[in-house]
Amino acid sequence: MESFDIDKIKSKANLEAVKRVLIKYFHDKGFGESFDRQLYPAIIQDISFAIPAFGNKIEVVPHIEELDQTSDKAVLGWNLFVLGNQRMYLGDTHHHNLSRLAEELKTGQLVIPENCSGAMRTTTPRRVVNFIIRVLENKKSGFVDLSASGSTPLQAAGSVGMSNQFYGRSGYGT
Repeated sequence: MESFDIDKIKSKANLEAVKRVLIKYFHDKGFGESFDRQLYPAIIQDISFAIPAFGNKIEVVPHIEELDQTSDKAVLGWNLFVLGNQRMYLGDTHHHNLSRLAEELKTGQLVIPENCSGAMRTTTPRRVVNFIIRVLENKKSGFVDLSASGSTPLQAAGSVGMSNQFYGRSGYGT
């Protein structure tokens, strides 16, 4: 085999392992039944910490879209950046207590409401996974070293399971 073919196989295997790690991440977040449910944007603010291999590749960043100090309300927009410059808009969240919001932003973790109300124009885990994979696939710097999290890419992919558990029940498939 030529080195180009070997690199192509390694790249495809890496993308499959990354996809499986992302599926496990969203499954652990409560999306085991369907990857087509709306995603409260703040729920994935920990993705870079939960999957250390994404530390320098993926970032979730909130920004202020609207701020009304007189009524104590704010609307935050959420962006997912992959490889620094590829952006996906995750949606916006509505907040009704600016002092609590400021404290949560200072700690770096927004409290997610029980019913995840207060979010609009949100996306789904399926779209997030597809976006991340598409960006990583098309860039040289898209190779994710999953061994940084203490396991090899094959172990990481295997931890999700090779069965159709996620593809069948969640409807993730194609």
